Amino acid sequence: AFVEEDAFVEFETEFMGSPPNDKVHGRMHSRDDGTVIISLQRGPDPAAFAKVLVHETAHGYMFRYKSDRMIPRWLNEGIADWIAGVIVTASNIVRQRQVQAAERLRSTHSLERLFDSDSPEYWQYGVASSMVDLMIRHDKEAFRLFFDGIKEGLTWEDSLERAYAATPEDLIALYGNEIGVPDLMP
Repeated sequence: AFVEEDAFVEFETEFMGSPPNDKVHGRMHSRDDGTVIISLQRGPDPAAFAKVLVHETAHGYMFRYKSDRMIPRWLNEGIADWIAGVIVTASNIVRQRQVQAAERLRSTHSLERLFDSDSPEYWQYGVASSMVDLMIRHDKEAFRLFFDGIKEGLTWEDSLERAYAATPEDLIALYGNEIGVPDLMP
C-alpha cells in the first residue's frame, strides 16, 4: 500500500508493466504459479482506501479459491464490489455506483454487452455488484453452487443453468424487473 499516488503509479508502471489510469486506486495481479500481488494507494479517504483494499483482496481470494480457473470479468468485479460494499459500511462508493448504473439503465435499456466485456466500464461495476446482490438474495446456496461450478470448469452460462435453472436471458429479465426496466437488453 502506497501513501502517495505517484508511488503507486510508478510501481504499477515499472514493476508490474501496467500503468493505471486516474480512476484506478488498486490492482490485483495474479500469476500462473498462484502468486497474488495487490498494490494500492492510500489516498486521503480512509473509507475509500478500505473499500479498495477489500475489493482487491476479494479478487485475490477468488483467483486462489479451489482452482486457477478464471471467472468472467463481470462476475469477478461484481463480487469484489459487493463484498466491499458489505464489509466497508463507512464507504458509500458501491451503493452510489449501483444507483448510478440503475439510472443509466433506465434511460438506455441496455447492459451494453456487460457479459461479453473483458474490461467493463466503471458504471458497469454498479450493474455487476447489484446483480450479484440480487442473485445472493434470491438464493445464497444457488449462488455458491453457481460460483463453484465456474471454478470447477463450467461456463458461467452452464453453471447458472445448473445452480438457478436459469439462462442469462432469465437473469437479465429478473434484474431488469428489479430495477424497473422490464425490457432490459444484453
